[in-house]
Amino acid sequence: MSWEAKIDEIANDNLSGSEIITRKAADLILNVLKNLSDPIGEDELLSLGKRLIEAKPDMAPLKNMVNNLFLAYEQREDLINWIKGFIKEGSQKVKMVTEKGVNLIKSGMTVMTHSASSTLSFTFITAFQKGIKFKLFITESRPKQEGIAMAKKMASAGIPVTLITDCSIFALMEKCNIFLVGADSVTLDGVINKAGTKGYALFANYYKIPFYCLTTTSKILPEALSQPFSIREEDPTEILSPLPKGFHVLNFYFDITPLNWFSGIATEDGILSKDDLRIYISKQKISDLWEKR
Repeated sequence: MSWEAKIDEIANDNLSGSEIITRKAADLILNVLKNLSDPIGEDELLSLGKRLIEAKPDMAPLKNMVNNLFLAYEQREDLINWIKGFIKEGSQKVKMVTEKGVNLIKSGMTVMTHSASSTLSFTFITAFQKGIKFKLFITESRPKQEGIAMAKKMASAGIPVTLITDCSIFALMEKCNIFLVGADSVTLDGVINKAGTKGYALFANYYKIPFYCLTTTSKILPEALSQPFSIREEDPTEILSPLPKGFHVLNFYFDITPLNWFSGIATEDGILSKDDLRIYISKQKISDLWEKR
């Protein structure tokens, strides 16, 4: 299969979380680099990076990976060794974030989450394996219903889990002790995550329920790599098919939640505030190739 076809697979994957998709992209880059007879040239690298970003234009770790790949090229690093290191570091970051998440969960708690997240999956399973006894509520997460697969995974690990519809969470919020979500990207404007997150954060704040985002710093985007958030309409037939004549369905996957609606952003570097994020973002480097892609 060509690398273009593999990128098409990544573009059409609307169920996997951003960490998994970025790992797939890293594996693809490694495969491309290994199969070249000569070191990759600037034009080829730009083409590969551009296609990956176009496949998932809102996915922060993918953007950061491409930017850092460009930086490594500019600094004349061995790109095969660099991408291998990136893959290893990514796994280590998830483990460290998992530790931060586990520390937030206490025995006797009722925990709620929305959508599917590999980082949260590891966190819940690790907490359970450490003997922390808690109940877990997971939304089905329309329209793709990826929460169902995550709920099944948690149940198979032995965690007491309850699957609920997206809107029923408001009736159950008072029973919750902590609400944990993942992220597709984090900017100074807010956390971009599965649609519904913003409403749940607002409701959690009303009931004074701790509301945390668990994410690696690979999802934190500097301004140069981010773009103003806007709702992007997806396939309406995912909601209703066939569509009646003159009938409009608004289907979108993501919303953005203000940073000050979170109790904190839990990363491998600790639990960050908005000021911490501002400092972190100010130190991120941008490749000169980024503007050329």
